[in-house]
Amino acid sequence: VVAPNGGMSAASGYFIDAVKQHAERAGIPVMNGGYRIYTTLDPELQRQAVIALVDGTNKIEEQKGYRHLTQAKATGSQTDYLQGMAIAIDPYTGDVRALVGGRNYARAPFNRAISSLRQPGSSIKPFVCATAIADSSPANSIIPDTALHIPMLNAPDYEPEENDGKFWGDVSMSGGNVVGPMTMREGLIHSRNMIAIQLGQRVGMDSVASLVQRLGFTTRMDPVPASAIGASSVHPIELVAAYSAFANDGQVVQPRFITRINDLSGRAIFQRPPSTPQQV
Repeated sequence: VVAPNGGMSAASGYFIDAVKQHAERAGIPVMNGGYRIYTTLDPELQRQAVIALVDGTNKIEEQKGYRHLTQAKATGSQTDYLQGMAIAIDPYTGDVRALVGGRNYARAPFNRAISSLRQPGSSIKPFVCATAIADSSPANSIIPDTALHIPMLNAPDYEPEENDGKFWGDVSMSGGNVVGPMTMREGLIHSRNMIAIQLGQRVGMDSVASLVQRLGFTTRMDPVPASAIGASSVHPIELVAAYSAFANDGQVVQPRFITRINDLSGRAIFQRPPSTPQQV
């Protein structure tokens, strides 16, 4: 009889792989067996993360008109169907409470939450705003939401678009009102691309790149206008950990997977305290 979840309290193959990697890096040969490893995982949160990812991706594939390969129709070694990831980190300790690196560990064990490089899109915009505020631009500073035409060196001019195809400074909105210049705060609330790009141009994308590096990004942010709306790829877990600074008064924590490892005799041979928040 096979136990539910392979005997685990929650399906956590991707998390276990990460734990093994961190233990090996610490010099503990856990693959040889004989160790008891204590981790930061919250089984109930992990279960909910798995359910959310599986149900969410299934619903997308079931939409009318979906024309890509689905997981249900994939055969053999095919894994180029829709994937996803989920990460939950305690912003005060860095403890990774849930981590799912894909839809099905047995079929596709590549850990997208840790090892992949993905464009963060609009989730990078708060860091652009944070850089602007640190540069003495108040949250109520006025910025026009209008079309942009940015000359580029040795490249075609950059003419970004909005997700809704409209510029709120140019079109009539509901009620007949014309929405023109808006505040930085409003631009972030509505995730307006033009606002983020203009802020990045004002403070310099090299300054934004410097901030995200201090926040823990190990990937390079290209200092180009498109990076203000998430064109430069990042490791997802680093992005999530960087967000801890917003919940933690500007202090960032590093992810922690293992709290302690005991040997066969029960002696603790490795211990890691909660991450010490660093002011950034």
